Parts: sequence; structure tokens; C-alpha cells
Amino acid sequence: ASGLPAAQYQSWEQQFSQGFDPRAFQMLRMTPTEREKMLKGMRETGQLDIFKKNYNTMAAAGLVPSGR
Repeated sequence: ASGLPAAQYQSWEQQFSQGFDPRAFQMLRMTPTEREKMLKGMRETGQLDIFKKNYNTMAAAGLVPSGR
């Protein structure tokens, strides 16, 4: 249904999956206090840089607002 040939779709899906982070959508529904707690937890576990990269990729694709 995507209109892409199978090989191109598989490549697109793999690239999308690598940069997609559902936590970005969760974050949009959180209060500022909840967001800070989530980010602090990511910082402590070493996940923050990966999350930032994924969030920025999603923002560039128009899936989430930039600058949050």
C-alpha cells in the first residue's frame, strides 16, 4: 500500500525503525515535572543522547515538534 517496491520499503522501514522512539510521543503528553523526571532517568542510564538524536530525527520528519 506504500507504493514502494518491496526492497525500497524494507530499507525505508528499517531506517524508520532505527530513528523512531515512542517515548517522544509520551513526552508530549507529560507535565513539565514528568518530562524532567523522564529526562533525568535517561541521563542517569546513558540513554539521553540516543533519545535526543531520535527525537530530532522525528522532528525533522514532522512527527513531533522541534525544540521540546
